[in-house]
Amino acid sequence: MKARLLYTLLVVLLMALPSATVFAQDEEIEELPYGLDPLSVYSIFQESYKTKDFDLALMYGIPLARIYPRAIEGLDQYSGADVLDKVIDIFASLSVKQKDPIKRSALLDSSLKYFDIVFTKYTPNEIDMFNWTLKKGRFYQEHADFITGGGSQAYEYYIQLIDSDTQKMAEIGNGYYIQATLQYLLAQSERENAFKMINKVLPFADESTKSFIDKLQNQMFSDTGERITFLEGKLADAPKNIEILKELYELYQKDGNLEKARETAKVMYEVNPTFENSMMMATILKKNSDNKSSIVTLKEALSKANNKADKATVYYELADSYLLLEDLQKARDNAKKAIAENGKWGQPYIKLAAIYAQAVSTCASSNMEREDKVVYWLVLDLLDKAKEVDSEVASLVKNLYKSYLPVTPTAEEKFFKAWKAGTQIKVDKSLRSCYDWINETTTIR
Repeated sequence: MKARLLYTLLVVLLMALPSATVFAQDEEIEELPYGLDPLSVYSIFQESYKTKDFDLALMYGIPLARIYPRAIEGLDQYSGADVLDKVIDIFASLSVKQKDPIKRSALLDSSLKYFDIVFTKYTPNEIDMFNWTLKKGRFYQEHADFITGGGSQAYEYYIQLIDSDTQKMAEIGNGYYIQATLQYLLAQSERENAFKMINKVLPFADESTKSFIDKLQNQMFSDTGERITFLEGKLADAPKNIEILKELYELYQKDGNLEKARETAKVMYEVNPTFENSMMMATILKKNSDNKSSIVTLKEALSKANNKADKATVYYELADSYLLLEDLQKARDNAKKAIAENGKWGQPYIKLAAIYAQAVSTCASSNMEREDKVVYWLVLDLLDKAKEVDSEVASLVKNLYKSYLPVTPTAEEKFFKAWKAGTQIKVDKSLRSCYDWINETTTIR
């Protein structure tokens, strides 16, 4: 009679009292309910757990867990660890149904008490300690809102497991626990520990986890210098990794380290001479005033251009390089090729205008005649065309107009030469022999 009253009272207390009171009663248990034999108690417990009659399951499960936490002699099918696991689950399930946060926390504390029994009674040779540790970590994480320090406790267990068997933890849940733990470490400003964990985990990480780590590392390095140092370390392990090289190139430029940027661009070009890398190398060479080498590289890029827009870009850059070398005819030829490839792009027209303007400076030098000024009408024609085909260059054209319009022939000069507005005039050797290669027609304004 005394035993029956004790267990009935226990079930009531489980739902109503703090866990400390529950365990005061719990720990007094010295016999199975109603004087039943262990097999009968175990059978009732298993069936009531299966049917989710948790009150009854606890009435029979708690005595089993307390009196027989490991084994029952002569009952081979009995597993104390399994009973403890189910008692833990019952308390957790009951806690979820509780609206009172104090009662919910008390029930969760009861689960933790039985976790303690597992780790106290069993050795690593008797149970899978890895799985039980992971189970306890998950328990803390799942119920962190109702367990003081639950979140930090969970990740302490995960860190312990990652240290003890990195590969196994990396494989569980497609690296979920690795990713969650790294996020936790960063949230706690434990960046150094996160670095150490990343280095430990990477050899075992799958593609998903590697991708996660890459994104995480991007967040970890807001400072350009730190990011450069980190990427240089990665490059040492993978010296031909184009993605690392590309990012380093951009960071070196941002950091003002042009020498390093040039070296990196050269490596990229040598490792993978794609169209993009060839163009990048050509730009570097031009910035170094090595226009002849730039032209060679641009011609290589031209053979790799896959569309008209890319070809137009190469021809435009060739025109600019030849202009810098003052080879005006080749500059003109390439500017026109750029226009032929992409007639709706205004910049090649502007470049051609600059080439013809340079022709005036070369031909006339400091002795500009009325005939030389005619070329500027042609320059204005090209600027008008640039604005007509490409509205994005309108502002630039407006500014250039301010430079070229004032040097076109004046009214007096037009009168003296009998040049009538609206009539056409050739820009060729009829003006000066040095304009023979231009051979264009413009309109008198």
